[in-house]
Amino acid sequence: MYSLVLKDESKTKDDATKGEGVGRLEASSGYTEFPNGLVIQWGLTSGGGTTETVMFGTVFPNACFQVISQAGNPSGGGTANTNTYNIGKDRFDIYHGGGERPARWLAIGH
Repeated sequence: MYSLVLKDESKTKDDATKGEGVGRLEASSGYTEFPNGLVIQWGLTSGGGTTETVMFGTVFPNACFQVISQAGNPSGGGTANTNTYNIGKDRFDIYHGGGERPARWLAIGH
């Protein structure tokens, strides 16, 4: 829903030793998959309410270890307060106050 994906099949495991993932997207929302199974995803919330469910662009094969978030609009008069919870392989919930919408997030898993 919030992510775009670009898979470059020309990448090899040797590219990973140079700091390049197998699949990557350099945009405001997306994910990178590394040959060792590590997946990093990032994006923006829709900003539609104080609490929302965010669906990952791709399901983590085993688990999402952590989601971190930050207020996307700290000058909006809010407290720059965000909280992520109910983290699963395909989604997470986020709370953000009125001045913190949309929020930016980063997830890491395997």
